[in-house]
Amino acid sequence: MERSCIALDTDAVLGLLVEELPEHRPLLKALRSLQKAGISVVVSHHVMDEVLLHISRADRTFNLFSTTLLRLPVAAVEETVWHAIVRGYYYGVNNGIELNANQYWAKYYD
Repeated sequence: MERSCIALDTDAVLGLLVEELPEHRPLLKALRSLQKAGISVVVSHHVMDEVLLHISRADRTFNLFSTTLLRLPVAAVEETVWHAIVRGYYYGVNNGIELNANQYWAKYYD
């Protein structure tokens, strides 16, 4: 197993970056376990480009859900909001962060 290597996809990298997402902790725990087992984890340049593009487009989804996002139930967010930053904002606000959407996005965009 020590010579094994796992490549992360775009969704996994976003799940690791956006700490407020429900998948963040399980992904982090899994990667730490893999690391302890001697397995290498890599992220390709192509995936990093996709992550950066994804983050740069958060404003479109924030605008789309601007009046309804924070009133949606969790199930609706999981079903209709595909943008990791916007979903992270939703979960963050519901867990007490006090940032507006632009401040939250700036954590990643800047």
